[in-house]
This record gives sequence, structure tokens and C-alpha cells, in this order.
Amino acid sequence: MRLASDDRRRLRDAVIAYMAGTLRTHALDDVNSVCMSSRDESVRAIAKWLYRIHDDVSDHPISVTEPVWNALVRIVAFLGTEASASARHTQEL
Repeated sequence: MRLASDDRRRLRDAVIAYMAGTLRTHALDDVNSVCMSSRDESVRAIAKWLYRIHDDVSDHPISVTEPVWNALVRIVAFLGTEASASARHTQEL
């Protein structure tokens, strides 16, 4: 698997900003859309999962359930590593 540290960092920073309330859904979607074509399979899988958690019609701050929040915490931690994840693992988020 090819690791793309720059894509991981870009997506991680966006998720952190989204969780902190300094990035709204449309800005997250802009970063996330670029990451959907990453050469890093794990980044692509996470980006696809992230696309499903927010409303792309209205631009608003984060509004997620506790289980989704906890998954985002795990995603931030994962994106800070050089580990790989299968698509099956991201489906379980």
C-alpha cells in the first residue's frame, strides 16, 4: 500500500478543525473531496466515510452523535500514523 503523508496530514488537520468548530461542513467537504482521489487507500476509505457524516446542502458547524464523535477521534489518531487500514475497518467506524 502506498502511504501519502501529505494527504493524511491535510485530512487530519481538516477533521481536527471541524471538530474544534473552526471549519464548517463545506470547507471540510472541499478538503475531503480532494482526499477521495489520494494514492493512499486508507485516506480514500476514510474520505468516503466522512462524506456520509455531514449535510452537504447547508453549511454548518459540526453536529454529530457521540459514536460518530468517537470515530472521528480514532480517525484523527490513525491519520497521525503510518499504519494501513482495510476498507472493512473503515466500514466499522
